[in-house]
Amino acid sequence: SYMQVVKALALGASAVLLGKPVVFSLAIGGEDGLRRMFDILDQELRSAMALCGCATLAAVRHAAGATSLWLRSGNLSW
Repeated sequence: SYMQVVKALALGASAVLLGKPVVFSLAIGGEDGLRRMFDILDQELRSAMALCGCATLAAVRHAAGATSLWLRSGNLSW
């Protein structure tokens, strides 16, 4: 899901791979299918970011610093 993309970025990733969606969209719909896949990616990524309270990718990356500090603090009580 695209929520995993947001999670990866928040945890410090600088890139993510989208293998299957790209290949399947291109195989089934050609160039138009690929454009549609990127439109869906854009919509779902924006929705996932909004659910996390981030309006921009920079805000997601900024959250990465707070997340990594929290993880390193050892305060992982479930």
